[in-house]
Amino acid sequence: MLAVLLASVSAAPLHAAADPQSILQPWLEQPATAAMEQPAAFTTGDASDEASYSDGTRAIRENRWADAESIFAAIAEHHGEHAEGALYWKAFAENKQGKSDAALKACGELRQSYPKSRWIDDCGALEIEIRGTNGQPVDPQSEHDENLKLLALNALMHRNESKALPQIEQILGGGQPESFKENALFVLAQSQSKQAQKMLANVANPTPETLAAIQANTALRKRAQQLIAAAQPGQVQEPKARRLGMDVVVTNTQGKPIAGLEAQDFTAFDNGQPQKIMSFHAFDESSPTPGEPTEVTILIDTVNASLADVAYARAQLAIFLRQDGGKLAQPTSLLYFNGKGAQSIGPVSRDGNLLAEALDKAASNLHPIRSSEAFYGDLERLQLSLETLGGLAVDNLKKPGRKLLLWISPGWPLLPRTDAYNDRRQAQAYFAEIITLSAALRQARITLDSIDPVRNTGADSTRWNYYKIYLKGVSDVNKATVGNLALQVLAEQSGGRVMTFSNEYLSGEIANCVAGAGTYYSLAFEALPAKRADEYHSLKITVDKPGLTVYTRSGYYDQP
Repeated sequence: MLAVLLASVSAAPLHAAADPQSILQPWLEQPATAAMEQPAAFTTGDASDEASYSDGTRAIRENRWADAESIFAAIAEHHGEHAEGALYWKAFAENKQGKSDAALKACGELRQSYPKSRWIDDCGALEIEIRGTNGQPVDPQSEHDENLKLLALNALMHRNESKALPQIEQILGGGQPESFKENALFVLAQSQSKQAQKMLANVANPTPETLAAIQANTALRKRAQQLIAAAQPGQVQEPKARRLGMDVVVTNTQGKPIAGLEAQDFTAFDNGQPQKIMSFHAFDESSPTPGEPTEVTILIDTVNASLADVAYARAQLAIFLRQDGGKLAQPTSLLYFNGKGAQSIGPVSRDGNLLAEALDKAASNLHPIRSSEAFYGDLERLQLSLETLGGLAVDNLKKPGRKLLLWISPGWPLLPRTDAYNDRRQAQAYFAEIITLSAALRQARITLDSIDPVRNTGADSTRWNYYKIYLKGVSDVNKATVGNLALQVLAEQSGGRVMTFSNEYLSGEIANCVAGAGTYYSLAFEALPAKRADEYHSLKITVDKPGLTVYTRSGYYDQP
């Protein structure tokens, strides 16, 4: 999760550096509703490994670190399917008991026995935490993974800033990806020391002594200026009128977008107070000169959907792409979401036949992942889902124009269990992620539509509608739960639609979402000043004409 939080700094208010598992660990460490159980008697076989692994994760959730250590040690000795994960959780439980040497040894065993394991990076993050706590921060240059390098760099900043600062300067002036440089800049901005703040100021406004590569990097300079402005508003001149841009779609009773409205037809409300509209642009895709198009991205979720639902979504998407002779009104791209994030299926194109062919070729990759099941499986899918959505928002920050993201999925798990045992540490982690995603989606100009591929109208409607209790914006950290991060919640708050059970074929619902995507209004108004950090502002746009529905963002977070 740290990678998304750091990478999203360009779109989010400034927060304290987050624990790399800040969203996951609170869930793992909360008390279980059932009575605590003793470790099960251990026997051989994969089925027993599966049962014992569940016992171990239950012990983790219940803070029974000694039990968890014993259970996972036994699983690791069998060298079965769950041995790699067991070694990590054994190290995790040992660290919780203060057995740092044993935890490091377990991570070393994981590397030696399973050199290609996906758990190695998790152990790497744990090792960085352990060594940093013990006053032995890891040298960031020794890490090959960028996320681990950032964690090590952050730990080094806390323990030995004089060694960390030259490495940050080297990163900022080197040939690494821009996103990695921005993350390193974020780490730098967290320090309030004179040396760190001087370096940040030199990036924002380079001196002759500043590295030439930094002087020439205008995007990095702008990001440094934004970080300074967020932390110390008085040091950067703000315009007298603070503009907040919004994309607005207006539909009639049949759900068709309405064109031809003018600025005087709209009223913008910030926290219930009408605000002056400072700019207004209308876009009509049926016009001979429609203006900038809306880019449509359609994503098939193979992480949270069943095999049958993924197959159905793929077939219905192909029908949509080939209708009307394959002529698409908007530039469209296809993605599938698997265990490695969002993967491209084909190029951005208005040729639906071309995209349908690419979809057919990718069919072998469109199958659900099945790594861990039960509680930990839910956690893993939740983390993957939030990271992927945040990554897509970051990727679109520098792209012009409005974007429509159709996420075909029943949504990620944990929604029904969000309110239990929600302590302040959990709430702070959730609140930070809520703010980050809200800002990233808004500044990337992404409207998110959630489309459930399940077509069974006889299924439990309570499951589909449960998200509605979380739709109100979170104004206080103590009210934040993981339910506020549900796919359906994020979609409606972005101004998008939520499609649940329906008698209509999925291809028709996709067509309904995309129809008229290029007909919308872009306006900016003078926003109210914030009185405190991470202040939530509700948003509402009204139209002075009867029978029309307005879709736009429902709120945003601001800084003083």
